[in-house]
Amino acid sequence: MLRAILILSILIPLSSYGDVHQRRGNGSGIGMWAPLTTDLSDERGPDGTLTRATASICDPAQGTGVSILSSGDACRSSTTGVRMAPAVTNKTLNSDAVNLWVANSTTVTADHAAAPDGTMTADRVQMNANGDYVRAGSGATSCTANTDIVVSAWVKSLTASCDVYLGNAYGTGFPAIVELITVPTTWTRVWTQKVAHTDGNCHLLVYRYDASATCTDFLVWEGQIEESSHSAPMPGCHTGGAEATCDAETLVYSPAGIRPSRGTLSMSVTLGDASSSDWASDIMFAEIDASSTWQVYYDESAGHVIFQAGGQAVTMAQVMASWTSYTVQVSWNYGMPLIISVDGGTKTYSGDNYSEPTWSGDLYLGSSVAGTAQGTLMISDVKGYTWYR
Repeated sequence: MLRAILILSILIPLSSYGDVHQRRGNGSGIGMWAPLTTDLSDERGPDGTLTRATASICDPAQGTGVSILSSGDACRSSTTGVRMAPAVTNKTLNSDAVNLWVANSTTVTADHAAAPDGTMTADRVQMNANGDYVRAGSGATSCTANTDIVVSAWVKSLTASCDVYLGNAYGTGFPAIVELITVPTTWTRVWTQKVAHTDGNCHLLVYRYDASATCTDFLVWEGQIEESSHSAPMPGCHTGGAEATCDAETLVYSPAGIRPSRGTLSMSVTLGDASSSDWASDIMFAEIDASSTWQVYYDESAGHVIFQAGGQAVTMAQVMASWTSYTVQVSWNYGMPLIISVDGGTKTYSGDNYSEPTWSGDLYLGSSVAGTAQGTLMISDVKGYTWYR
């Protein structure tokens, strides 16, 4: 669950930020705000551009307030923000049409309730005894043989919190190919990491395998199987009668306002699996210029948050946990990193070797310019200000 961002008092020595002691120039500075909202005031910057060629689901951590995004649209929400992610291929057929899945002694009612995105597309699943199941895809839904897969689905119990097995329908023996997961009374995205069968078969399975599975009446929506060694799923990718690939998401702002001599930038970020990135050893929060002119990122192997520009860096020891929100703030002088702080804690300062970097390109949030270091990262609120005495 993302929380509201705070503007922290982090500036260079002998200065302080605030409308009382400092004056912000109208229309100057970064003035960014993400998630993007309508009716932007004069003190907020222009809309950024969300690059996405294919519609997909922008779903926040632990499952609340999902928004279906059309091509080229930004996620306009005051609470959930835009989740940046690499491309993902969903191997599950008919991802939100459980009524088209294979059912064994199970009653499925199509479009029974509102799904997390507000559409009436969530299907009701009723099971009565051990051995009951629904299995996505009656066709030859196939993965690469013996590859790691992540199986996920949105679920919600219509009675009390209960348990059911989730996993791959094909593999070596039960219960090794499934995992007992909890289905609460609120929409939650659940997942498990398994391995595709030796023949490549991978069908999403929701199963009352034994007495541990107590669910009898619950909702299921947007099942997904993706080939990934990551422990957490990527943002949802809707499918019909065939697997589908949804393109990477990158939110881009013009960096024109970040160039003033002094400024501060706050970001509320939530990491998916912080133990390893799909794309690189670092998880990127923000970057300008493919030559690494200006970067704020998390080095999960070292447990460091790093703000670097023009060859100078401020490094802060900070281990970040998966599915946890943090407020990261950086301050700079002539583009050079000055201060970094996380959740208002102890500040880490740079030295005094200031040399303004050469600026070019756009400011990317939640991604490297090359799109190779985003990992699973959600960015909620972003606020940036110039300040001067």
